[in-house]
Amino acid sequence: MRAYLLKEAFQFFWGYVSPYWAGQFLDRWCTKTMRSANSPSCCSLIRFSISPRAQ
Repeated sequence: MRAYLLKEAFQFFWGYVSPYWAGQFLDRWCTKTMRSANSPSCCSLIRFSISPRAQ
């Protein structure tokens, strides 16, 4: 159930126009997703997508 809610919450990401606020949303969403024990496959995808942003 939590994985479904996280997936649905991610849909808000596509509504952001500002890269700054989209990045803020993505940071918070990634933190919540990595803390969720129910979605280990998302964690590897998130780590892959965050690494280029950090550079």
